[in-house]
Amino acid sequence: MPTPVPFAVIGGGEGAFIGEVHRWAAAPAGNCRLVAGTWGVGSVMGSLVANAVYVASTHGRTHDWRAIWMVPAGLGTGCRNHLHSHLSRAAKDQHQRRGHGMTISRRGVIRGLAMGAAATAWSRAASARTGYPWPLGVQLWSVNAELDRDMDATLRDLARLGYREVETAGLHGHEPAAFARAITSAGLRAVSAHYSMPDLFTDAAGHIAEAKAMGVQWLVASSPRADRPLKSGDWIPAIHDAMTLDAWKANAARLNEVGRMAHKAGLQFAYHNHPIEFDHYDGQRGFEVLLAGTDAALVKLELDVAWAVAGGVDPVALLRQHGDRIRMIHVKGLKTKPTVGTYGTDFATGIVGQGNVIAWPAVFAAAKKAGVIHAFVEQEPPYERPIMQSLVECRDYLESL
Repeated sequence: MPTPVPFAVIGGGEGAFIGEVHRWAAAPAGNCRLVAGTWGVGSVMGSLVANAVYVASTHGRTHDWRAIWMVPAGLGTGCRNHLHSHLSRAAKDQHQRRGHGMTISRRGVIRGLAMGAAATAWSRAASARTGYPWPLGVQLWSVNAELDRDMDATLRDLARLGYREVETAGLHGHEPAAFARAITSAGLRAVSAHYSMPDLFTDAAGHIAEAKAMGVQWLVASSPRADRPLKSGDWIPAIHDAMTLDAWKANAARLNEVGRMAHKAGLQFAYHNHPIEFDHYDGQRGFEVLLAGTDAALVKLELDVAWAVAGGVDPVALLRQHGDRIRMIHVKGLKTKPTVGTYGTDFATGIVGQGNVIAWPAVFAAAKKAGVIHAFVEQEPPYERPIMQSLVECRDYLESL
């Protein structure tokens, strides 16, 4: 019978805690006091687990230790073969076999160490790759229909694919707190919520309360409000034609008001672009009207890279020029560059990194330098592949950088 030794699980963090783990892991013959299980890259992703799991003392106490084992197996880049995850998996496997006790044997520890050693080359290569430094995130608009059919299964599928952060686009008939619980139970973290400017003109306080109930950090205005009725047909040309210079100015004023309300509620606030912001209205570009008319401390930006390119703008130049305001990005492929100044239906989006007109490595380098903190993959219908396959291929490209 292997000799059980006390262990505990921590999530995330850097410095002293992780240093102690490595020192312990280098001497497995000693008493096992700590097993780390971080399920993301760096302190940002680690916080997902750190928020749910008490940082254990050397006596091996834990709080809600099951939380770390509920996270699906599709780990993000950088941690998939990290020593910590192999040790915690060894602990999990042994615990499940025995069915009792918060213990792990030396044999289990050594097995975990062997698994980690076998992945050393991969881990070093992964740690050297910094082309996509953010946790894998996804805008839930990508799976809008799937969420309506089976919310729980869809969220679990996203987590199994390796996605860790989500940005919401509606509640799919659920109360905010219930939707948040479903996201968390799937092993995902909701960090941002989209609401249109028509919604935020009508009931900003109510939507801020919803965002707070979901536990997100960011409230994002997803699209502008026009001051003329929209024509039927595709939304982008319709909203483009319905906007006016006065409408852009009115949107800027309301963004400031909502930003102030969001900050008082403890939320960050941002505006998300489409191509139309980069056209001119009575000689003024909508994007510049928004920037000039909003307080940079209250209103940040979420740059939809593909839509900026479709609007005839260089996203790298935008990131360099407005790096103090762009805090999040949307990542989706764009197959062709529409003729500048045209806003028809030829915005053929696609899988990231496959036949794109976007130089993604340059964009990501500029975004990293600008201080972008969240990035969300997005796919829009009509899809080239079944949506989950599209998200797999987007993931694979980003993890290859």
